Amino acid sequence: MTTHPAPSGRTTLPAAVAGAAAPTVVRPDRFHKACAQGAPRSVTRVLAAGQRPLDASAFSRRCTAAAWRTLPSWVLLTGQDRGTVPERPCFRARRAGSRTTEVSASHLPVHSRPHAVAPLVRAAARTALKPPVAP
Repeated sequence: MTTHPAPSGRTTLPAAVAGAAAPTVVRPDRFHKACAQGAPRSVTRVLAAGQRPLDASAFSRRCTAAAWRTLPSWVLLTGQDRGTVPERPCFRARRAGSRTTEVSASHLPVHSRPHAVAPLVRAAARTALKPPVAP
């Protein structure tokens, strides 16, 4: 992967990856503040070093099939998320009829607030393990 210096203030860098259109990564020196301010810096250094480029077209490409239309969904809304615009996850959760939990956490709550994430995962797993109801 090749990265290029970003202008001051930018959080992401373009990265050259074969076959990807406009991939981006979060600058390693800004990863902690941008994505995981509640996690230990030792963890965010590893996460920053191991991140894979995100194809920027993921933000504009239309989905052809949405699992939430036919399957139950759960969303953990994070109140201190700097990785997304706060209104978007709320809108998506309402549209999907998701079971939601709100927590004061960053973009990566599994690293900063694992005790808030675990009950949500357990609830989803319990529901997924129930046998289907006959019509």
